[in-house]
Amino acid sequence: MPNKPKICVINTGGTILSRFNQQAGGWVSSAGVADLAAQLPQVAALAELQVFEHSQINAYRMDLDTVLGIGRLVNEVVKDPSCDGVVVVHGTASMEETAYLLELTVDTQKPVVLTGAQRRFEDIGADGPVNFLHAVRLAATPAARGRGVMVVFDGSVHGARDVLKIHNQSLNGFGSRDGGAIAFVTATRVTFLACPDRRAHFPVPPSAPNVQLIKVAQGSDDILVRACIASKVDGIVIEGVGGGGVPDAVFQGICDALAVGIAVVVVARLPRGGVIPDGGGGGTGGGDYALNGSSGNLIASGAIPGGYLSGLKARILLMIALASTRDRAELARIFDRA
Repeated sequence: MPNKPKICVINTGGTILSRFNQQAGGWVSSAGVADLAAQLPQVAALAELQVFEHSQINAYRMDLDTVLGIGRLVNEVVKDPSCDGVVVVHGTASMEETAYLLELTVDTQKPVVLTGAQRRFEDIGADGPVNFLHAVRLAATPAARGRGVMVVFDGSVHGARDVLKIHNQSLNGFGSRDGGAIAFVTATRVTFLACPDRRAHFPVPPSAPNVQLIKVAQGSDDILVRACIASKVDGIVIEGVGGGGVPDAVFQGICDALAVGIAVVVVARLPRGGVIPDGGGGGTGGGDYALNGSSGNLIASGAIPGGYLSGLKARILLMIALASTRDRAELARIFDRA
């Protein structure tokens, strides 16, 4: 095949490349992209691969310094004129967070695609090879340009802002929040259904501000918020009940956090729906309630509405945004765009 696209593959490890290690007595991410590609003669017909063995980390152990390093490498790779697209091989446990960080920090029209596997490299019926094949096909597809960072899994393609892991065993392990899948990949083609907006872009920061995520439950108290205040964190994301509401004790703790300059973002703890500043939350703790703890009162007190972002994505956005500004009004504008 003449003029095959060049796809740069960045390996970060994960279940997709995990083998059993007798000495360790368990499964360890240790295989390389070459091992994966060796099972797939179709890949050689699709694209020329340039492989970057970045790290070997199972995603539940992924730290922020490593993720920022992945962001810097992707930014470097896409500057090469010969690179037509990027595939990032990643563990599934925190893939949705890395995808959104890359969405916010990689400025390119070239496709950036993440994939992984639910079954390990040596498992019977491993899903890693087909997911990798789909990722290369997607990254090599000209129509994928300008669609932002994507996750492909079990033939479904999800935009970085909305993607979430929905199951830890099923091969169909990923879904999307309100937007739904943006494309589907088969053995022979990619069919696009939507093109997500790319609404915010930032440089990769040298380090990540300390932003904590707190999920609120029925009757929660303020112990976690107080711990954040005592630790002088940079920001807090609150996953509120229903439309973003919180109990009275949590509300008072949030007000005290705001008073000492900690940025607070409030989102809904639900798989769909959001917290928006015009009172939209209906009868579920939204902004139209007059009592303390409603999302409307939180916003009036200085908290920033997280819109339709999940708590995980709001934490990533607040972390990246805080590296650029500490101004509450500017942070609110960033979340309103994103």
